[in-house]
Amino acid sequence: MAPFPTRRSSANNQQSSLLPTAHTPAYPPAPYPPSSSASGSPSPSPSPSPSPRRTPSPSPISTLSPMQLFGPVQSPSAGVSGGLGRTAKSTETVRQLLEDNHLNRHTFFNEDGFHNHAAHHLLASYALGAGPSLLKEIYELHTKQASKPMLPLQPATINETNWLEFLGEEQYYPNYLAFFHRLISAPPTAPSPYAGQKSSVVPVVEKYLLGGQGDMLVRAVSGAIHGLINIGFGIEFGVDAIVAEGLAQSAVTDARLTSLFPSAWPPMPPRPSQFQSTLSSAFSSFKFGGGMGKRVASSVPFLSGLPIASPTDSFANTAASLPRERRIPRAGLGGFTILDRILHDPYLAAGKAGRMDDFPKLDKVLERESQRIVKWCEEWRFEGDEKARGEWDEDGERERARAASEGFGKSPSWEECVEKCEELIWMATVIYAASSRPGYKSVKLDFFLMHGLTSVLFLPSILQVISPHLRPYVLHSHFRVLVGYWISRGRPDLHIRDTLMSATSTPLPPNLTPSTTSAISTALSQLAEKQTSTTSDEPESPKTPQAGNDGRLRDLHEESEKTEPESDVESAWPRILASAVDHPDDHFAKVIRSLAFAAAHFGHSPKGLYHSALPGTEIMDGTIFVRAAGLTFRSLGWAHEGETPGEWDRSVLGYDEAWESEPRLPGFEDKGKGRARSGTETEETYLNSQHPGSRARSPPIIVSPSPMNPTPVAGEGWYQSSTPERVRSPESGMVETRIGFGDVEQGESRYGELRPRDEVDDDERTRREKEEDDERELMA
Repeated sequence: MAPFPTRRSSANNQQSSLLPTAHTPAYPPAPYPPSSSASGSPSPSPSPSPSPRRTPSPSPISTLSPMQLFGPVQSPSAGVSGGLGRTAKSTETVRQLLEDNHLNRHTFFNEDGFHNHAAHHLLASYALGAGPSLLKEIYELHTKQASKPMLPLQPATINETNWLEFLGEEQYYPNYLAFFHRLISAPPTAPSPYAGQKSSVVPVVEKYLLGGQGDMLVRAVSGAIHGLINIGFGIEFGVDAIVAEGLAQSAVTDARLTSLFPSAWPPMPPRPSQFQSTLSSAFSSFKFGGGMGKRVASSVPFLSGLPIASPTDSFANTAASLPRERRIPRAGLGGFTILDRILHDPYLAAGKAGRMDDFPKLDKVLERESQRIVKWCEEWRFEGDEKARGEWDEDGERERARAASEGFGKSPSWEECVEKCEELIWMATVIYAASSRPGYKSVKLDFFLMHGLTSVLFLPSILQVISPHLRPYVLHSHFRVLVGYWISRGRPDLHIRDTLMSATSTPLPPNLTPSTTSAISTALSQLAEKQTSTTSDEPESPKTPQAGNDGRLRDLHEESEKTEPESDVESAWPRILASAVDHPDDHFAKVIRSLAFAAAHFGHSPKGLYHSALPGTEIMDGTIFVRAAGLTFRSLGWAHEGETPGEWDRSVLGYDEAWESEPRLPGFEDKGKGRARSGTETEETYLNSQHPGSRARSPPIIVSPSPMNPTPVAGEGWYQSSTPERVRSPESGMVETRIGFGDVEQGESRYGELRPRDEVDDDERTRREKEEDDERELMA
């Protein structure tokens, strides 16, 4: 049985507030009348049945200025990547710009829900050493190109008792921002274990993001992980206002990815013991809610006697102490093994789980194959996951009381969390950089897979501060979304050997004359010229600055053949960082910062650390991060050095159509295209087309007779065959269908075609490729 519940219940949206008195209104004092929980007596639990939306009453906060309403923004710290080159002036400059964005700009910059990346771009560039003038240019670029004013407040005061009523409604963003800022800005006091901290940012994140109410964690990752990115930026840089932005953004984001997660995510703690109930009744600032059967609507750690994060939990120190030898998962399957198994799963192939004309692609894939994806993701687990998370009834709506009371809160060790987080960083890098097919002049890096890499950087900062029993849910969430996006992009093959490890480990900029102005300044000038020459009455939808690859097919083949001493890897990073900070694309600095962080902590890893059945992992070492950085520059250009900025790929790399018009490198024109696993043959043809008797690349999938309900089995003793065969399992005694896979010639697909593709008119496809704005898919 899966370690988590399998069906979502609406009852988890019926919970009440549990924040102690220390979290009740402290700023601003006037507009928030004290609630019953703040007056010294517990508030009554809400009715377990849904109640109709209350008629909003005029909000007393509507007369406040933005500074009174949303509060000031404190100066950021240097962040996990150091802060080389930052000065007091640059720190104050970035604080002022963040404050202007916080007070006056909406979290989305258009009516389609595209995200405001100004704070991300500013903080990433600040961490990489951007000076005051460059920071101002970055913010000016965002305000002119991708910004809209803060929406007016709605006539309703959001508080602890009604905050679930307005979820998913964009117009309530300013109300949620004021609500979360008020909660965070009040410093916690005794008996909270967080007493003494300057703000309540951690207990608020634990209650509202990780408390199992309102699908908030699902919402935080549903918009291409942007809510979690925003919260992570705030935690990493110590800017509470940015955390409030991330929570408010998550609150107004639709929980689109619910099918990837159990019904309560994370599940709420079980009913407290008699002693805990007696103890909690002494603290009149708490109130206990009903709903969800035997669950208690609480995520305040000490209600169940669960520990909070230790101040000695350091990701960097623990990662440095871990042995750099082959990693064997403590439980379940390794992440790269799961990726290999998914590559062998015919039901998740391009053209089967998803189609090139699907929109939104991830949503459509989850409609068809979410259960299959979840089953694979459940193989990536922590030691003791099944017991710690408890068993669940078939309908997934309530815990079995005994398993829950005995198992909840048995947290994995800090070392295992660091191991899992590091594995996610390696996986995100491989999925991002190895999806580009070898043998082509262009390096194509997928826009959506890129978000898996930019978001993984914030996991260490978040894990260090949240309570141990909540850490697995953050890591599981990122893993599932990362895998889900990869499958939705056509499940592109991962060319670790021929793309990632073949890239140079000492990337060099082109031999161009450096410009006297910054690339950001150039982008601003081009934007002004474009706006001046526009004659249409309809304003263009703002987009990330992009340009084609014109003139940049220069010598990619020659560059790919450069051989440089491995000892020069360290000298490559100063050039990389100096150039990355001055790139006009707002995601570029975030990508390079993630790779630089990984290189700093894991760059010395030897070959074979994650050796698995996935081809190429046996030669993969710590240079993948600098190689991925070089591929990023080859794709998007060395803009600081005067090269034309490129663009992220949106053509869905797992499909052959995405590569049909791409020019090939010399010597590769007549070779196999390295086709994706999609096509037109039937599944029976595919199964019977494998080479009989050949050695399998990796342990095959063992599936049950039902094609829609596979049961992956880990372990030894798998059966090699060219066709499906029904055999009796020696472990269970049950008859199962086992499938073996064989090697094929270089350049061939490992799979035949699975299903006829929908016929799409060429002109229509061209129109879609030109007009479809894939950023809309993030919030569709």
